[in-house]
Amino acid sequence: MSLGKKDKIGDLFEDFKSGATLLKLINILSGSQLRPERGKLEIHQRSNIGRALDALSKVDPQHGISISAIYEGIPKLTLALVWHLILRYSHLSERDMMGVSAEAHCKNWCGQNVEGYVGLENIEKDFLGTWITGLVLPAIINRNKPD
Repeated sequence: MSLGKKDKIGDLFEDFKSGATLLKLINILSGSQLRPERGKLEIHQRSNIGRALDALSKVDPQHGISISAIYEGIPKLTLALVWHLILRYSHLSERDMMGVSAEAHCKNWCGQNVEGYVGLENIEKDFLGTWITGLVLPAIINRNKPD
């Protein structure tokens, strides 16, 4: 399973709002088979986000990210969600991060995982701006789960 052409992420914060892309990402990372609700109303979108966060809670019960934060596209919390996904599904340990702030480690890890991808050369300098392009997440997925 992969993010296909129709699943292209144009704006991470907007694309996670429906919850469908987030559910598909959780499915790719965890191997689960969560299906998004078909409706396009806010209640359906929030339900999809909630189901994705529930799945994350099984491996990271302390993530503390709310449905509203993702639905409203709050950049800091949406990127925190992505970081929790990276931590839980890339098998990084606390020991791997000793002596390095979580922010620095995240930037470094992302930089390593998008190395060689066009348009992502400045991820460590312009972290938020690079994520907004929608290119980072597919690059990380492709690097780590190329099938």
